[in-house]
Amino acid sequence: MSRILIFLMVLTPLSANAFEYVTRLEDSSWRTRSSPYVCRLEHEIEGYGTGQFVHRAGESQRLNLTGQGYEFDAGKVRVYADPPAWRPGVASSLIGSVAPEDGEVVVKGEIATDVMAALANGMLIGFKGRLKESNRQSFDVFLSSVGFYPAYEDFKRCEDQLLPANFSQVERSRIQYQSGGTDISAAGRLQLDHVLAYLKSDASVLQVFVDGHADNAGMPRDNVTLSETRAIRVTEYLVRNGCPAEKIVTRYHGEKYPVASNDDPKTIAQNRRTTVRLSREGPSPETETGH
Repeated sequence: MSRILIFLMVLTPLSANAFEYVTRLEDSSWRTRSSPYVCRLEHEIEGYGTGQFVHRAGESQRLNLTGQGYEFDAGKVRVYADPPAWRPGVASSLIGSVAPEDGEVVVKGEIATDVMAALANGMLIGFKGRLKESNRQSFDVFLSSVGFYPAYEDFKRCEDQLLPANFSQVERSRIQYQSGGTDISAAGRLQLDHVLAYLKSDASVLQVFVDGHADNAGMPRDNVTLSETRAIRVTEYLVRNGCPAEKIVTRYHGEKYPVASNDDPKTIAQNRRTTVRLSREGPSPETETGH
């Protein structure tokens, strides 16, 4: 059957055991929605639902195929790059296969990248499996490349502007130290830089709690001083690099709040830490311990 005819079908049975969804050629479009936190590239599949590339700050890109009625069976769904009718002689190719999650097809990693590249190259992407209500019926859903490329260019520009991390990744950060140490490691500075980048973009964060801690290797009084120095140095780093000082609540607790056993050489290092917590509600520092 000609691919031109496929463009004219919306859940039209090709036979007693086959169904296909695809958007009509003249109605096919893609759109991009952009922010520093998430980029979305969306295509409405007529009569079925949506195909949506999603790239969240700090995460990998993924493609969600979401139906609003019929769904794929739990078995594997094969993903193909099919040539449109106006490209005779170009062969169809299998990109890979995925397993639906509660009826929704989620494509990650190399397969998602290959799907995007095929669409940018003008190919029709077919998701081919079985209908959930009756696994004897073939069930195929297509992403059209018509209108894809301009929106794809906008999507790539959005990706270039994404923050290095999202809120859930920077809401709580932990800086670790060598025994007796107070210097912020390179890994710790990278964590704080991600916090700073997020803070500059999200005015809803009202307070930043910085809490210094120590293990019990020294005298309790010395450990309080050590945890204070650790907390102050983190606070100074945040302020020096753009975080308003009035947003920061700096505290230190010595060895009072261990998160692991101080008696086990394998876990004691976890207690040598400074935590940084972002709050959108501005909780009272008197009621927080900052573990």
